[in-house]
Amino acid sequence: MITGCFNMKKYHIGYVQGTFDMFHIGHLNLLQRAKEHCDILYVGVVSDDYSKAMKGIKPYIICGERVAIVSAINVVDKAFVINSTDRPVIEFWEKHKFDCFFSGDDHKNGEFLQELRDNGIDYMFFPYTRHISSTKVKEQMRRRILYGWAEDYPFEKLPKTIALYGAGTFGKALYEKIYQNTRIEISHWVDKKANELNGDGWPVELPNKLFLYDYEKVVIAVKRKKLAISIRDELIAMGIHLEKIMWFDLYDR
Repeated sequence: MITGCFNMKKYHIGYVQGTFDMFHIGHLNLLQRAKEHCDILYVGVVSDDYSKAMKGIKPYIICGERVAIVSAINVVDKAFVINSTDRPVIEFWEKHKFDCFFSGDDHKNGEFLQELRDNGIDYMFFPYTRHISSTKVKEQMRRRILYGWAEDYPFEKLPKTIALYGAGTFGKALYEKIYQNTRIEISHWVDKKANELNGDGWPVELPNKLFLYDYEKVVIAVKRKKLAISIRDELIAMGIHLEKIMWFDLYDR
């Protein structure tokens, strides 16, 4: 009599592809769930140049280190570097003949899916871990750095009523900090990209609105001196007097 339990998995070889930058719990969940359905799990790690081509920016963690991290995960049988190509998933299948492609459901509309179907390859999508992603981790890190700058901002030197020029990441951090300060009133907040920012819910107006309100100073909300000088010159050209313009060099304190 044979006793015991046979753990029969649906697929022999499974495949997951991703950048795996700033490795986080969402990545781990995906790999663990994929391994539940296959005997062998291959993982394609997108190269630095390929990631830049797709996203416009290279990963924070270089490719070799990302491959080492993924390879160390116990559910991963082998990790590969994926270089730039028009058909990365299909070309990987042509070389390694996996049985199923696994991914988060944020990629379930990929153009390559029809080609997978045409080749008889299965695919499976898992719920995306929505509270976390590499992009969110990077943004949180950036915001914490910028909020740190905003914490050190010399608010005590600001007059009671100001106009704020600049709605980049630092400008947004500064706006929120000043907005929380009941002593200081922002009469209006301007930026040349106001139309784009309004769509995201930020109450930003175009710079020509500077002539419609009363304020004591225009505060330039940028960190870099070169950019601040450029904005200052633009304001002067618009007719704003130099003595009404403020900018603090946070690097020189």
